[in-house]
Amino acid sequence: GTPLRDAELVVETPELWRVEVNGQRVDFARAPRWRDDLNIRRAPVGRWLREGKNTIVLRGRPFDVRREIDRVLLLGSFACAPAAQGFTLAPARPLRLGPWRAQGLPFYDGEVAYRFALPRGAGHGVLELGTADWAGALIIVEQGGRRVAQLHEAPFVVPLDAADGREVVWRVVGLPKNLFGPWHYPHKDPKWAGPGMWRSAEIPTAPQPGKNYDLLDLGLFAPPRWRQ
Repeated sequence: GTPLRDAELVVETPELWRVEVNGQRVDFARAPRWRDDLNIRRAPVGRWLREGKNTIVLRGRPFDVRREIDRVLLLGSFACAPAAQGFTLAPARPLRLGPWRAQGLPFYDGEVAYRFALPRGAGHGVLELGTADWAGALIIVEQGGRRVAQLHEAPFVVPLDAADGREVVWRVVGLPKNLFGPWHYPHKDPKWAGPGMWRSAEIPTAPQPGKNYDLLDLGLFAPPRWRQ
């Protein structure tokens, strides 16, 4: 029941590999770049995906010292549900207030727009958000289609005039930690990462249950409050 026609495969340095999805060769010759101006590209693969098990193969012959598999990612309009090994794909569902990962987006690191209407009869005032009411990299505030604030540290307070438009959009921008890891480093050191967090002897090498992934709660957890 999960729509996969728009799914794309992301591979680093795909020109060094023969990439196949369920036995079908993926053409990266004109594939657009993704998150990296040089090496990472994305290509459509939805037509070859099917219910159940799917196989991605990277073949490299003859050996080339530049071949180093970093991440093979699948992009698309779907949700991720924890499973006995990693995650399975599920239909996407509308987002609400609350952590993204609890709503099927455990690896999402982009932005989500939350729309609110100022009270009728509002004039000059402020919209404010508590420190514990959200988590992410920053918040972009828009009013009347125009950016009016960019917030990345407390206090999260925006002065507004309702005459400029009653609809206010809060865009929460995520963090790359959930997408790129580390997911299984036992010490969970905050806000920094090093090679040992992926390769040390403490990290399991077998596939882990989805519930064991170390993921942050990102998103908007409570609506901003208007103060006249």
